[in-house]
Amino acid sequence: MLQNIKKIKLGFTLIELLVGIAIIGVLSVVALRMIFNIVNYRSKQFAIEDTSDSFRSFISEFSYEVRSSGSVTIPSTDYIEISRMDSCTSYHYNGVTIERSDSDSGVCNTSYAQVLQNNIKITEFTPVIDGDFINISIKGVYSDSIGSRDFTYKTSVTKRI
Repeated sequence: MLQNIKKIKLGFTLIELLVGIAIIGVLSVVALRMIFNIVNYRSKQFAIEDTSDSFRSFISEFSYEVRSSGSVTIPSTDYIEISRMDSCTSYHYNGVTIERSDSDSGVCNTSYAQVLQNNIKITEFTPVIDGDFINISIKGVYSDSIGSRDFTYKTSVTKRI
């Protein structure tokens, strides 16, 4: 009678457990790598959006000033002066960022306020007057907790005719 009773095996063997742990480990590594790539991609996307928004705002302000100006002069490669009958606006590149100064008198003053965000560092600012157009080229670096990303913006602005 004892010989007819079959042994019932319960549980897993050591090999089965090791194979299961290995499969879970491989899937975890793949999932973590995908999550890291998504976070890195989103960080780059956010950096592009953030710098684009900041420069869009700057270019919009600058374009409005140029279109409504009486005259625009670029006395040096780091300074743009926009004059109207009753006011003056100037933009200055200080080697790190772009600053703006407004004056209600006909003379531009030297009290500047930063135009761009603190996490944007400008490495090159090149304004050029080309006939009726003012061409601006800006290169810089956007930095956040993930890292730094280079960018380049170029635009042309003209006065209203």
